[in-house]
Amino acid sequence: MRRRTFLQGTALAAAVASVPLQLRRGRASSMEIPAVDTQWLKDAVDSAMKDGATYAEALLRSHRSESIQLRKEDIAAIDSEIAAGITLRVYSRGAWGSASVSSWEPGRPDTLAGVALTSAKQIAALRTQEFDPGSRQDGGTYHWHMPLETDPFDVTMEEKLTFLRELSNTALRISQIPFAVANLFLRGTDSILVTSR
Repeated sequence: MRRRTFLQGTALAAAVASVPLQLRRGRASSMEIPAVDTQWLKDAVDSAMKDGATYAEALLRSHRSESIQLRKEDIAAIDSEIAAGITLRVYSRGAWGSASVSSWEPGRPDTLAGVALTSAKQIAALRTQEFDPGSRQDGGTYHWHMPLETDPFDVTMEEKLTFLRELSNTALRISQIPFAVANLFLRGTDSILVTSR
């Protein structure tokens, strides 16, 4: 059985000006993405195929976000969030089925496969559709990267605040500007996709 492993990493940093690439690397926060290895995803796909699926794919996706706002030189807001989950899609009995779990407590791969197959069975009782497994992309490993030398999430909070204060102070040095707000928004997505092809 050929499998396709798809790794995707993206990060977007936006402020009034671009974050300098020469910023030193460091830990931005204590947020940690839950660790689910590729083998867990492969086991879920294998379980679905063993129990009768024509095709199966498991997707692990995590989203990170961080936002900082300064008003003049004072911190107005700092927010950070991580969301992560796993979805298993299967084609069985002429229909698609799926099941999802949290990446922090994924449970057993075969349990997820069983729920996805049950979903396909129930949908097949209502309607079926044609699907050609050969239409899916061939096995392999693919990488997509934003053109960044430094991951914005690895920049320390102290450095981010210093950068925003410099932006704010630059504006406030103009006599016609009595007040300034500086914002920094970070968004990151990581994905791993394992398929039965």
